[in-house]
Amino acid sequence: MRKIYYEVRELGEAKAILRNMCPPLKVETIPVRQALGRVTAEEILANRSVPHYIAAAYDGYAVDALVTYGASEGHPLELTNYRVVSTGDALEFRETCVIPLEDVVDSGGKKLIFKAFAEGTNVRQVGEDIIKGDLVVPARHWLEPMDIALLLAAGVYEVPVLKKPLVLLIPTGDEVRSPEEVLKEGEIPETNSVFIVNELKDYFDFIVLPPVPNNVDALRSVIDSYYNDVDIIATIAGSSYGERDVTANLLMGQGSDPDLQQQLYVHGINIKPGKPTILASYREKPFIGFPGFPVSTWVVAKFVLDSLVESYYGLLPQCWQQGKALSGRKIPSEGGSIEFVRGVVGAASSQKGLVFMPLNRGAGAMSSVVRANAVLTIPANSEGFTEGSELELLMRYVGWPLLVASDDIALKFLLSDLRKMGVFLNYVFTGSSTALELLRKNLAAAAGAHLLCPDGSYNTCMAPANAIKVPFVKREQGFMVQRGNPKGIKSVEDLERSDVVFVNRDRGSGTRILLDYLLQQKGLEPDHIKGYDHEEFSHLRVGMCVASGLADVGLGIKFAADVLGLDFVPVAEEEYDLFFLSEYSNLADTISDFIKSKQFRARLSNMGGYRLVE
Repeated sequence: MRKIYYEVRELGEAKAILRNMCPPLKVETIPVRQALGRVTAEEILANRSVPHYIAAAYDGYAVDALVTYGASEGHPLELTNYRVVSTGDALEFRETCVIPLEDVVDSGGKKLIFKAFAEGTNVRQVGEDIIKGDLVVPARHWLEPMDIALLLAAGVYEVPVLKKPLVLLIPTGDEVRSPEEVLKEGEIPETNSVFIVNELKDYFDFIVLPPVPNNVDALRSVIDSYYNDVDIIATIAGSSYGERDVTANLLMGQGSDPDLQQQLYVHGINIKPGKPTILASYREKPFIGFPGFPVSTWVVAKFVLDSLVESYYGLLPQCWQQGKALSGRKIPSEGGSIEFVRGVVGAASSQKGLVFMPLNRGAGAMSSVVRANAVLTIPANSEGFTEGSELELLMRYVGWPLLVASDDIALKFLLSDLRKMGVFLNYVFTGSSTALELLRKNLAAAAGAHLLCPDGSYNTCMAPANAIKVPFVKREQGFMVQRGNPKGIKSVEDLERSDVVFVNRDRGSGTRILLDYLLQQKGLEPDHIKGYDHEEFSHLRVGMCVASGLADVGLGIKFAADVLGLDFVPVAEEEYDLFFLSEYSNLADTISDFIKSKQFRARLSNMGGYRLVE
């Protein structure tokens, strides 16, 4: 009996071979407006803050919040110094809140308010969505419509993306004709190339040639004429092994170059339909032989070539799907309207499964859409969910481990670099104490923290005893002040001065705990610090408050001060560590090895105020 297939493989084996056939990565820089559906080659940083000015977040009356203090139902106050603003209008100096139109009552020509409003109410601060210098999207990220919108808003107009591999696609066969021709008996319309191009155009570019006759030398001549211009060579039909199977004959050594027989890796996959598939190398370039039957080609394109796409781009795009996860924290809702809460879901402990962490819920926070891989729908009659509640979600990319961590730009760069290695984590930033608490409850796979403990060590007082510790970085903490340090701030005692306005980090953050420790050491009272209750959720946001003049000083890392062009007064060096549940020991080892690599050391050396934990 004639031997039809010479290197038959199981599907998993064939896909593994195809992954190893991946062509070298190429990068191109293209306009952001043309980048929809492309994959980032590197992380992209913001060139400007969003918003880039202090703006009204509501239609109403812009006032200094101080004039509202004391207003109540029994003691209304008259507004005398105000400015009518619309959503998006720039606010002027000392306009620190916006009172909604519906909260002001016209009475006898007077405008009355019946409650006080805190500073920042209905105000969008500079960089509320994203701050200049911060990461907008990481490497190996499929760019979607909101990504494009946020990049443009952040002043990014060109983006480095992975260049689509160029495929030379060659239909073969004496009987194959263009489908637009009037066909005779025995002539076959060539439609496989139409399907392949439309099915795979998001991942590859194509040069499609007219059908080549069943002649090995003719096929070789065509391939050689395009060889230097393409990344992958593919033929359609002729993939069995008979007199008319020109692709198989080419690769099995017939014609003028018999040495090519050594390049045949797969000649037949144990699937149905689609068995007569070829995977080979032609002069060191990937070679794919598609079967001739249309449905066989469909199977190969759908269920075999995905391994090549994943190998080149690092990941496959995933569709949204319904699923369940536990809530990692309390998610309150005012009720009355259906609410769509964006968030991050990822794998925690095997006991807990998937865990959902909500993101910024503001209507103007484009970054919450960019960073979300899950959406929670809260019914109009619901008051929300408690921590640990089982949630019904729309989600994707859910198999990646969940990292909860204190905000850190070096960590963002690390996670972006890991994506280039095929290591993906879903992450959300919280305070250090919250991150370690979630890890202790098995509601995360990993945590990042810089929590100062009473004994002066870092993280030991809250890190789970059985967690795997991966030392990460040492970083300088200090006072971020405006250029030239106009208020002459040199020490923590200066924060009590009446002419100094401070901006704080959020409760539970390592930076907030460090500040309270320094105050306690000096016997200083938080109540004596103007702005102590003004909380921001990242170092860059604290720095932006200083840069915009909302505050004179804030405690944060040197790198944030450098990015924002601020002066920096060193206060302490702290340790930032990563912790992993024991079941993620392999992931911990992989990340630990990369942190110690020359590649990451070189990156860190260019970041002011950072060094590795030795």
